[in-house]
Amino acid sequence: MVGAERFLAEIKTTANLQHPHILPLFDSGEADSFVFYVMPFVEGESLRERLDREHQLPVDEAVKITTDLTEALDYAHRHDVIHRDIKPANILMHEGRPLIADFGIALAVGAAGGGRMTETGLSLGTPFYMSPEQATGEQFVGPATDTYALGAVLYEMLTGDPPYMGSTAQAVLARSSKPAAVAKGTAPSRYAAIAAGSDARALDTPTMYAGGAA
Repeated sequence: MVGAERFLAEIKTTANLQHPHILPLFDSGEADSFVFYVMPFVEGESLRERLDREHQLPVDEAVKITTDLTEALDYAHRHDVIHRDIKPANILMHEGRPLIADFGIALAVGAAGGGRMTETGLSLGTPFYMSPEQATGEQFVGPATDTYALGAVLYEMLTGDPPYMGSTAQAVLARSSKPAAVAKGTAPSRYAAIAAGSDARALDTPTMYAGGAA
């Protein structure tokens, strides 16, 4: 279990992130042996709920959402903070505006010296959107991990499914050795290629900022 002091130190990195597409942190602390953090209530729904209902999004909207999220991640990365679990469930939609939630478990890359929270027993990442370096448990997980995950989210918004499916991170990783296929009629090929390209560039450039994928 992550110690309270380390948890609170890491979660406070969120308080320094002030961006229109990042859900802010209001407060954090410890009470009755429990640690907590407080974020604002957001009226609307998650991108996961939207995709479960509609399966796919219009191309223009998917691209706009991705552009907004890229700007938010680029901002966070330039402040040495990575999210590590970008997925539709952590993207909240409020009046058409995407907000990245759950930055509270992110690590400050500089302060952590490239360490992993998984070394303390806390597993981060969701298999469908997990980068190869996360899936294999590499020592350093950098900004490209978020870029890879965002590419997978864009791919799902366009096609209706994540690029690679599997019940475990290892199963997804095994399938990711081949280019993701796009079913005919699901999305314009050039946009799907951009999404797949985000994954490929993240794999080849593990320290790339999200802004490099814009």
